Parts: sequence; C-alpha cells; structure tokens
Amino acid sequence: MQVTHSLTLVATAANQAAANAYFDGLGWGTPVLTVPLSADGQLPVTHYAAHDMRTAEVVATLIAASESDDPALDGLDGVFIYPVESESAQFEAALVSSEIVTAFGTTLQRYYPPVEW
Repeated sequence: MQVTHSLTLVATAANQAAANAYFDGLGWGTPVLTVPLSADGQLPVTHYAAHDMRTAEVVATLIAASESDDPALDGLDGVFIYPVESESAQFEAALVSSEIVTAFGTTLQRYYPPVEW
C-alpha cells in the first residue's frame, strides 16, 4: 500500500490519555499525541498533536471510527483528524486551518519549552 496522506491528529489535553490508549490499541505504541500546543504557543498547553504519513485506507478507517457510535471507539471522540492527500507534511497548515477553528474555536501553535543552558 502506498502512503498518500499527511495525517494530523489533535486532541484536547483532557482527551489526550483516552486518544493515546486508542492508538496504542491499534498497535501504534504510546504515546502518539505528544506535540504540545496552545492558542498562542505559550503555557498552558491545551492540546496535543501528532503527525504521520498514512495510506488512504488508514485515513478512511480513522474517520469512520471517529464518526461511529460504538463505545469501543470512544477514544477518538474529540480527536481532530486532518488528512490531506499530499507527498509532504501538512502539519503546520492543519494547525491554522478553518477546520481546526471549527473543531476547537482557535488556531493552534506549537509550544516550545524554554531551553536552559
């Protein structure tokens, strides 16, 4: 199978553990959602994200699972799934997309902890 999609996943900090448990159950390991985000790139961290390149089949399966009422799939409740058919990463575009504003009410930026020298 050919990797065809840039896949960005974002969850609120409150939903991070449940989403990571879901992805661990898929065999993706844990944690998956590890990139800290906030509306302005400063503390407090309000969301966590992940990015990967995946096949169209994986993308379709995740979207179907997120839309399901099956309680076994509740770990995806509240997870923003942003797939773009692309050969390059579209993570930064996802964070400022109109779709993310619809999902969370704001654009998001990476939080970079201060480096101590």
